[in-house]
Amino acid sequence: MLKIDKNQLENLLRLQEIEAECSKISLVLDCVAEKLTGLETRLREFEKFVQDDESKLDDLRKLYRSKESEIQLVADKVKKSEQKLRSVKTNKEYQSSLKEIEDLKAIIDRIEEEMIESLEHIEETEKNLDLKRKEYVTLCEEVRQEKEKIKAESEEGRERIAQLKQCWDDVASQLSSDLLDKFRTAKTMNRSGTAMAIVRNSICLGCHMNIPPQMYNELQRLDSLKFCPYCQRILYWKES
Repeated sequence: MLKIDKNQLENLLRLQEIEAECSKISLVLDCVAEKLTGLETRLREFEKFVQDDESKLDDLRKLYRSKESEIQLVADKVKKSEQKLRSVKTNKEYQSSLKEIEDLKAIIDRIEEEMIESLEHIEETEKNLDLKRKEYVTLCEEVRQEKEKIKAESEEGRERIAQLKQCWDDVASQLSSDLLDKFRTAKTMNRSGTAMAIVRNSICLGCHMNIPPQMYNELQRLDSLKFCPYCQRILYWKES
């Protein structure tokens, strides 16, 4: 049986509290890279939206220019047909030329309608693109600020862990090597990695099993190290 006093027990508890705080901070630090990657992904996805709209606008402008060229070609054909009309000699040729000119003008009308529709699409896309570019600038600033916040919190976390490790060493220096070995061994005996568990009403709150009545009575004397017979944690008792 390893003798222990209340002060030593409190130091063991302090070690566990320090380790628990370190674990919480470490979990947060482990998520930092993931958070930063998430911010970068969000930014890249929005960049892709902007690029898609820029590509769409470029295609619409090319289409509009192609219609301008098309309408010019048809207009040239109209001029040639009108010149040809002045030199026809028969009524049949005259009617044929007139029909050709009408058909060409109908094509021009159709192309002009398509150009008006294209212009409307261009204007709408330009407005949407302008809004997205402004949103992108805002998002860039938000991401920058969030990154700075995450990095600052990470630095604080690392500094806090360094402080806690020093504090752990200071507390551990007040304990015997045998006691520290028992503490470390108890940590390895359960998945949670906690070495100690409180006992209330004869129940170990680490594994929720009833401990023997005699052990419960001895725990309340706070003069020796006791282990849960089920989870092997170091047991401690506090007055309600």
